[in-house]
Amino acid sequence: MLISMGIGFVVMIMMSAIVSALSAVGFGEYVSYVTGKLVFMPNQLLIRIPQIILIIWSYRYLRKDGEDISFFLVMEVYAVLFSQFTSVSGYGGRIALYFAIFEVLVISQAMSALKPRKSGIIIRPLIIGYYMFYWWYYFVFVGAHQTVPYIFMR
Repeated sequence: MLISMGIGFVVMIMMSAIVSALSAVGFGEYVSYVTGKLVFMPNQLLIRIPQIILIIWSYRYLRKDGEDISFFLVMEVYAVLFSQFTSVSGYGGRIALYFAIFEVLVISQAMSALKPRKSGIIIRPLIIGYYMFYWWYYFVFVGAHQTVPYIFMR
């Protein structure tokens, strides 16, 4: 797991060499996704912290059940790393979506792993509340991705 995360960090550092390789093998039209000044975007980390905490919190439960929770944690770290390309271009953050798609699986598995008598009674409503706020903030208040077409919802 640590090796995979290390590979992700190395890819981020060596992005200029990867861009050159992409151009050399005929993928030059995709270079605009990753060329430019890469700036750390803390908001991309902040929106994924709850998922990371949930994965770490439920790690021992899911590991006992035979789930590959390490894979999900690595994918979440990659989503954070590659979401930093949003600072390069509006389309650069789309790379992170390839890794973030696994959140759909891990969130449901992690919530089912929470024991209702111990932490589940408090944590589950917090998670549901967080995702409701997240949806409202990004899609209604900010108006991202034009998923709420009605002005009266603002």
